[in-house]
Amino acid sequence: MEVSEFVTSVLLVLLVLLAAGIVSASVRIPKQWERMVVLRLGRFRSIEGPGLFFQIPCVDRVAAVVDLRTIVYNIPSQRALTRDNVPVTVDAVVYSAVRDPEASVLKVKNAPAAISLGAASMLRDSIGRRDLDDLLQKREEVETELKRLLDVMTAPWGIEVEHVVLTDLLLSQQLQEAMSREPSAVRERRARTQLALAEKEIAKTLVEAAATYEQAPAALSIRSMNMLYEMCMEGKGTTIFVPTETALQMRSPVGAFGVLGGLGPRAASASASEKPAVPPPASPG
Repeated sequence: MEVSEFVTSVLLVLLVLLAAGIVSASVRIPKQWERMVVLRLGRFRSIEGPGLFFQIPCVDRVAAVVDLRTIVYNIPSQRALTRDNVPVTVDAVVYSAVRDPEASVLKVKNAPAAISLGAASMLRDSIGRRDLDDLLQKREEVETELKRLLDVMTAPWGIEVEHVVLTDLLLSQQLQEAMSREPSAVRERRARTQLALAEKEIAKTLVEAAATYEQAPAALSIRSMNMLYEMCMEGKGTTIFVPTETALQMRSPVGAFGVLGGLGPRAASASASEKPAVPPPASPG
């Protein structure tokens, strides 16, 4: 009697353990962002999740757990030649998300590897069809083109490509130096052009001033004396060499005031000739 009770207890314990194992194998709880692809006897049965669901042990099997969140794929650096034969190295990042869990499991084996390899090949092709200037200035167009091509490739797999971003574009050191010299040359050309225009305006003004001085010599004398005055007002002991013509004009009493300085030596000689001659002294006796 005691043996039978012991055997019964052991069987009950085994049944309880078996039932607990069956229940634990039957209960699955996918997370909010997960979907489970369930196969029954090797055939697709359903997509389960999120939350609690049951499966039949040894009959149903979870083939894959699909993440519905946006996944980032880092495309390895791609070195290629542009259409104008310039070597460049481009890095890119692809953002994608699963929209159809069934297709993502049943129609492609390794979606991340397929997307990475396809994006790398399409990136090299896009670089080869563009010049370097287009690649530098129209990066958004390149990204849009890559997104469209990847969407065509991944649509049958139930995967949507959300964004494609060119993270970096590297050029050779020699090409970078040449491109950095180009803006400097443009700025220097602009500066030289402005300087030439300024010289042209100055020359035009000097021609007009020369014509004015030719018509009014007194103005030239006034300008000469103003220049001497400005140099003397600097407060430094400076020796100034004055041209002979200017010195003769400045000896004139009227020219000293800058009114008739243009008469020059001719006015000085005229004033001297108008003075009465002084008779010689009479001899004694």
